[in-house]
Amino acid sequence: MTFKYQVSGLNIVSDIEIPTLRSKEFVKADIEVRISAKVQTPNRVIEYLPDGKILYKDICENAFLISGSKIFITIKGKNIDQASISLVGIPLGYVLQNNNFQVLHGSSVASADSAVCFIGKSGAGKSSLAMALVDSGLKLVTEDLCVIKNSNIYNFSDCLKTNMESLPIDITYLSRILIKKDSRDRVFYKLSSKHMSGIKSSLKAIYFLEEAEHGVIKKLGAVESFKYLLTYAYRNNDVDIDSFKKITKISKDVECFSFSRDLTKPLKENAELVINHLDINFPSIFFPKMDSI
Repeated sequence: MTFKYQVSGLNIVSDIEIPTLRSKEFVKADIEVRISAKVQTPNRVIEYLPDGKILYKDICENAFLISGSKIFITIKGKNIDQASISLVGIPLGYVLQNNNFQVLHGSSVASADSAVCFIGKSGAGKSSLAMALVDSGLKLVTEDLCVIKNSNIYNFSDCLKTNMESLPIDITYLSRILIKKDSRDRVFYKLSSKHMSGIKSSLKAIYFLEEAEHGVIKKLGAVESFKYLLTYAYRNNDVDIDSFKKITKISKDVECFSFSRDLTKPLKENAELVINHLDINFPSIFFPKMDSI
């Protein structure tokens, strides 16, 4: 049995079920996910091979080989459920990178056809800020992978990763998907359609999250923006010229900000900083006034 999904406008055919993605019927596949008994386990989490292929192993020792538009997986024991979750991360991120997108590690929300991204290291609060803005009326574009092309960001999945205690009561979900061995006891919540954006949105701003004693948002120039983007961008190697060109375009076309925030403060307080900043810098886009609707 095979499963069919669509991500960022591309059709995926898979040997394993991927519950965090949206099902879609089609005739021709752009991306293939195949079970294989021959994928070697890399010595490191990610290993870049001389021929341009990439090896990856997840927390359960499932092994992935990323080759062009194909992903081959060797399942370790009975960890197929974890493989389907790990797939919607580094493996699929690199395949999308191979398909002319620029992929960043982050979360994104949108209002109508305009989007904003939150980029940062694991645990920086990207998902929490996205969740807070969804609770304030914006739509979820993507969680974990920001998939960008020509200054547009594409919807990736209709799932948000958090724990039950943090999920706002007004955000409705259809189902939960458990994550094995998650250090923060999170699960994927498959959101209802009213919380989801369209297939693509115009990317207006990127916030790079940093920790500080006081909440400060600072506009970045093109050079600073490029350095931040390079830190969190998917690249096939250290001299990935194609990726450098895509990052340069993003740094010139999209307004970028560093967002230093006090993590000891309540999430609502940090979210309000973003909301106020969007309201000032992008009036009538993200939080339009009633008289402008």
